Amino acid sequence: MSKSKVKHPHFSQVKLYRLRNIYPEIEDQLLKAHFRPPEPNQRSRSGFISINPEILGDRYQITIDKISYMRLQTEQKILTEAMIKDLMVENLLSRFPITGLSSKTDTYASLSKEEKILLKDQIITEYLPKAFSETFITEGVIDTQNKLLLINTTNPSRADTFVNSLRNAVSDLGEFWASTPTTVVPLFVLMRDVVRNGQSKDEKFEVGSSCVICEDSKKGQVIRISNGDVSSGHVQKYFNFGVKVTQLSMIWKDLVEFTLTEDFNLKSIKFLDNPEKDTPWDNVLYDRSVFLSSLINDIVELSGGWK
Repeated sequence: MSKSKVKHPHFSQVKLYRLRNIYPEIEDQLLKAHFRPPEPNQRSRSGFISINPEILGDRYQITIDKISYMRLQTEQKILTEAMIKDLMVENLLSRFPITGLSSKTDTYASLSKEEKILLKDQIITEYLPKAFSETFITEGVIDTQNKLLLINTTNPSRADTFVNSLRNAVSDLGEFWASTPTTVVPLFVLMRDVVRNGQSKDEKFEVGSSCVICEDSKKGQVIRISNGDVSSGHVQKYFNFGVKVTQLSMIWKDLVEFTLTEDFNLKSIKFLDNPEKDTPWDNVLYDRSVFLSSLINDIVELSGGWK
């Protein structure tokens, strides 16, 4: 690919999945599953979009060596449960006569469960086609060599939408199996060791300036430390009281600064070797994807491998 003015991919966060089956060339499948606006009665709709039609043409997949890049667009109607409830109260009886609704009922609180469902259905039918919508794009990279899917979000709903859209798109090729990863040694053990020693035992990871620690229970106290000396004795003394590290900022090989979570999300990713403005788009995509895959592999190796 030649140099272009395409905006560089910006992976500021990553939700990670492991893949069982790899289908390297899926551009035809992505094209068939291209984005279409939601129907009037649909709350949201997702589909794949071309990378950049003005510069790259109608390309739905860019593959460089073992790295494959794609983008998913989602349009979502803005009609929240709180908005629906407000409309239900506002329009009770005045605009939405409901079959079977008691003539003596004049307040929302006095409606039965069945009557509330009827009123809610009428509100949605009336207002959903006219609702404003928001559009967002989710980037994804498939590392075919390491069988990893990296999605540029840590929002569980958006990540699930991407995975499900990809699964549906390639369904004619066979099974698409993606799972959230776990390691033999829990990641909080790795993060605790990095805090204690200031770096990992292989010296590839250096402790950053922020972390989150909490008691080993769902209702335990949460302590957040930012812009501080994470490896200080003040922080480490908490380990004597059964707390664990659930998030830790680290620096990998002086190339990437990021925050690791105990469920293997990467947040606040910052690449420390910022490319020049005229660096080809595909070079940036490849370098950043390879950095992230290598970083993930190093974490896995320090944590005893995949479970």
